Amino acid sequence: GAVERPWVPSLMRSADIVCCTPWYEPFGMVALEAMACGAPVVASCVGGLAETVLDGHTGILVPPRQPRSIRAAIEVLLHDPARRRAMGTSALRRAASYAWPTIAARTLHVAERMQVSGRKSVATPPPSFASSRALTGGAQ
Repeated sequence: GAVERPWVPSLMRSADIVCCTPWYEPFGMVALEAMACGAPVVASCVGGLAETVLDGHTGILVPPRQPRSIRAAIEVLLHDPARRRAMGTSALRRAASYAWPTIAARTLHVAERMQVSGRKSVATPPPSFASSRALTGGAQ
């Protein structure tokens, strides 16, 4: 069942492995939260999970909708505590790269590089946006 938000970090820190094995996942927030708690992740290789979890480093990616692959990955990690710890440590480091201050700094860096290179401001809407506003009289 549902767990109240304040309890989630301690619950994830107490887990040997966190499994995130949906057939579709656009963002991968649960895996990222688990990684921020130092837990290795077994995840479906879909959407945001495929981007967040580094196979063999922060967890194990498995094909979606293949329960035998999920079971095999869990067994590998359950029988290898040293590997689980190493993946948990790597997961913690990787999750830090998704912290809001880091994301903000990267975004600012990209915006500054665009300005220095003479590209248009990131605030300028693309031509397709401007033309669609003209066609609709400014309504969206």
